[in-house]
Amino acid sequence: MALEYTLYIVTELKPQELVELIFESMELKYKIEGSTESDIITFTTESGFLTYAKYASQSQRLLIKEELDIIEPSVHILFRLDKFQDRAIVKKKLILFVKAILKETQGDCVFLFNHEDVLLIRDSGEISINQNSGCWTSEYLELLNEPFEMKQFDSI
Repeated sequence: MALEYTLYIVTELKPQELVELIFESMELKYKIEGSTESDIITFTTESGFLTYAKYASQSQRLLIKEELDIIEPSVHILFRLDKFQDRAIVKKKLILFVKAILKETQGDCVFLFNHEDVLLIRDSGEISINQNSGCWTSEYLELLNEPFEMKQFDSI
């Protein structure tokens, strides 16, 4: 069993281009394991997580737009973290990936845990972090190193 995190983002980049840009900016080694007929690109890293990237489906775009009333994302990135790896190290890499997304792109985005718990939202350049999430330790907020506002978000 794995822990799943999802990032939805508005961008002009293709899913594969976006993930490659971020991994390269992080100097993280990766392999593309393949793509499927539904255009899901699978990346593996030495850091203990799988990354799947694809265009957001119509239903995903509508769900995010209706539930959060902010964005209609174009790209969907799913992270599967091996729960048997050192969780702190793997989660740190995940936070660094999100940090790189925030630095390397300008589009609005939402970062979720388990497909429903909102962890972070960037809307019109403003970053909001869910104050009710146990995800954001002081160490991870320091790693993020971005100005943000703490807010309360309901699950979607």
